Order: sequence, then C-alpha cells, then structure tokens
Amino acid sequence: MGLAKGLTRYSRLFHIAAGLITVLILGLADYLTGPETSLSFFYLVPIVQVTWFGGGLVGLGTALSSATVWLAGELASSQVYGHRLVPVWNVVVVFCFFLAFSGGLALFRARLARQGQPATTDPLTGLVHAARFREAVQGEKDRAVRYKHPLTLVYVDVDGLEGFNRRFGRRTGDALLRTVAATLRENVRASDTVARLGGDEFGLLLVEVDTEEAEVVIVRTRQNLLAVMEKNRWPVTFSLGVMTFRQPASSVEEMVQLVTALAEAVKVEGRDSIKFEVYSD
Repeated sequence: MGLAKGLTRYSRLFHIAAGLITVLILGLADYLTGPETSLSFFYLVPIVQVTWFGGGLVGLGTALSSATVWLAGELASSQVYGHRLVPVWNVVVVFCFFLAFSGGLALFRARLARQGQPATTDPLTGLVHAARFREAVQGEKDRAVRYKHPLTLVYVDVDGLEGFNRRFGRRTGDALLRTVAATLRENVRASDTVARLGGDEFGLLLVEVDTEEAEVVIVRTRQNLLAVMEKNRWPVTFSLGVMTFRQPASSVEEMVQLVTALAEAVKVEGRDSIKFEVYSD
C-alpha cells in the first residue's frame, strides 16, 4: 500500500518514461546475457507500470515496444535458428502474451475505478438517480435564493406499470421506461435535469422556469409521452405534479415532498392528469 501510494505521486508522463527506459535496459541486459538466458518475463514490470499509471492504450504501446526490443536483443545475440521464421513466431507469441497481460490489467483497473466511485446514473435509463437529482435541486435552490430566480420541480408517475409488467413482461416494461426517459429528456433543455427517482417515478428540475413556461413545457411533454405510448400500443398514462418555487422551501427534501404530494393527489383523483401549484413563502 505504501509503495502504491508513493508511486501515485508521480505524473503519468513520469511512469511512461520510466517504463520505456526499463524496457531499453532489459533489452540491453538481454543482449549482454546472451541467448542462453531469456529475460522476457521481466518485461512485464514496465508493462504493468505503464498500463496501470498511463492507461490501456499506452500499455498496449509498451507491450509492442517490449516485444520489439526483446526480438532485437535476441537477433543481436547471434542466436542460431533452425528456420528463419522462428524469430517471427517467437516475437508473435511474446507480443500476444504481453498484449493479453496488458489488456487484462487495463480492464481490471477500469473495473476497480468504477467500483470505487458511486454511480451517478440509473443503469436502465441513463438518467441521474435520486441522490444526484437532490444535489442538482440543492444547487439550483442556492442560486434561486441568491439571484431571486424561480425554479420548477416536476414529479412524473407512470400509471399502472406493475400491471403492465404482468401483462407484457418485464423486458417490455424496461423498454417502456427507457422510452419515457428519452421522451422526457427530449422535451426539456440541456440545462434542466431529468432523473429516475424510483421504479416508475421520474423527476424534472426546470431551471429558471416560472408558471406559464412550466405549463407550456409540461403539457407538451405529457402529450408527447401519451403519443409515444399510443404509437407502441402501450396502455399507460401519467400522473404529474408540477410545483413552481418563486421562493425555495426551507429544504430540498421539503421541496421534493411537496411536488410528490401533488402527483399523489392526481393518482387519488383518478390518474392521467397534471396538477400545478405555486409555492411562495
């Protein structure tokens, strides 16, 4: 652990340069020790260093350089071969071994990096998840307080998804959710945030959007959602709660709860509708 932490202090360029220098030193050692001793295994040291700290593409280059230097050392050592294609075969084998090792290490490094970082997106829809959505709302809430700008939160509930999955299957249900996510994303601006908050629940954060603009955007969005459902012959509707905050509530959690309550009220009243409200202290 101590050695690994110490090595991370050096730049990527340092590790690449150090790895290439090590390759050249090994090539010289291969030449000096003669054909009776092979140092091919030790080329893995610079390959590991460059792949781990420099990246998979540079690691691939190091694997190729190592195989080339190794072959040069072999040829320069006056090794006698039974056939002129033997050194070609040897270098292909060595390079494939180096390449497989470098590629495997790069994949392991990438997987380790992904596991070490919390996921910020929903794997099914590609939208941000609930925690990231709340962070975005918090950031916009702070801006709204500072600059006196309105913001609008939208809660979208897919009506009857559980029954839809029983009827059409989970795979079709997943396709429906991906379609909903894509439609929501297409109907808002790049500066807005679209999130999957739960199994059949989505959230929208519309930046600097007041009531009139919010109504236009959300009515259009719901119409487009229903049109896509009809096109795919999916008997699904949507219950939406829309709250415009001309002044933010005391906390993000309260803001989310307020807009969630609006959507729940729509479902209680029969679903397939929108409820708009304005929050002002």
